[in-house]
Amino acid sequence: MGEERHYPTQCTSEYCGAIKSDPDCIKCEGRARLDEFEAWAKRTGALPVDPIWCPLIYRVPEAKA
Repeated sequence: MGEERHYPTQCTSEYCGAIKSDPDCIKCEGRARLDEFEAWAKRTGALPVDPIWCPLIYRVPEAKA
């Protein structure tokens, strides 16, 4: 099984992190964690385990040999 991480819980409210230029988003104490998580997901190709039932757990797909 690939590496798993949980989407930052403090960033789960509607629109949180969606408008990166918003002053409240810029000064939010959780912004650095959200940015790091998004960079990790992009770098590793991680996807939600189940977009409907489990959208906050991301897993890196296993490489196919």
